[in-house]
Amino acid sequence: MPRRSPRLTEGSPLLRLGDFGDRPAVITADDELTFDALQSRVDAVAERLGPTRRLVLIEGGNHLDALIGYLGALSAGHPVILAPGQHSDHIHSIVEAYDPDVVLDGGPNDWSIVERRTGT
Repeated sequence: MPRRSPRLTEGSPLLRLGDFGDRPAVITADDELTFDALQSRVDAVAERLGPTRRLVLIEGGNHLDALIGYLGALSAGHPVILAPGQHSDHIHSIVEAYDPDVVLDGGPNDWSIVERRTGT
């Protein structure tokens, strides 16, 4: 099978992850995700966040959901604040200081998207 060249999507600085097909994109201790599967999950987050540009706070962490949330927000054109994970007091102070429209937080088994408002 000929190797496809990665391309940029119109209006997006990110590569289309799906251009890499069924090659492994992310390998964790519990899972392996292909570029096609990663693209699908990133697109789902981007769609959930919507086209209206909103400030998104992401509680970072060394887990797949944090990566997918980050890539989804970026691919939809949202500005992102990436905060250290598992420091709930720290997250609350960032929320108070920056008043993000959306907060993506949690660990690998309890990820949530909290929309604090629909617009910005």
